[in-house]
Amino acid sequence: MPRLALLVLLAACSSTGTTGSTCAATADCATGLSCSGPNDFGGCGIAPREECDGDTGCPGQRCHAIADSCSLDGIGAQCGPACTSDAACGAGFHCPAGACVAIRCDAGFACAAREVCDPSRIAASAPVYDQHHGCFAVSCTSDDACGARSCVNGVCQDGPGTCAKPIAVP
Repeated sequence: MPRLALLVLLAACSSTGTTGSTCAATADCATGLSCSGPNDFGGCGIAPREECDGDTGCPGQRCHAIADSCSLDGIGAQCGPACTSDAACGAGFHCPAGACVAIRCDAGFACAAREVCDPSRIAASAPVYDQHHGCFAVSCTSDDACGARSCVNGVCQDGPGTCAKPIAVP
């Protein structure tokens, strides 16, 4: 192989991110790696807690929205006795009618700085675990749309992405 062709080939290979390289999208990473942003859901090794969709799934009890770190949006659901106060629901939730629900961002919940508040995008008929705070990632095509943040995988995140081997999450 001519020396110039070899140098061009090596230059092309070195521009593809290896494990630990910064990236903005999976296309920036080597084959078999994906771009993972600092705010991407990393999973937790178990399925989200989605015990119920609504009260009909909880005979004699109520279906409560709960904090769940294994859920994409941080909200899960479980059956339990009716709540009587906001204190029974935990931070970020309240008890307006005997069941814990997520406090919406237009009613006092603070979205992360990289998110926008738009509770109108939550379907009223969605299961309890999908009735979240109404905070959504800001879509982007470049860092310019994110201010001091980075555009990673099409959404604003708190920093650049990193090329890593994908981990299967249930």
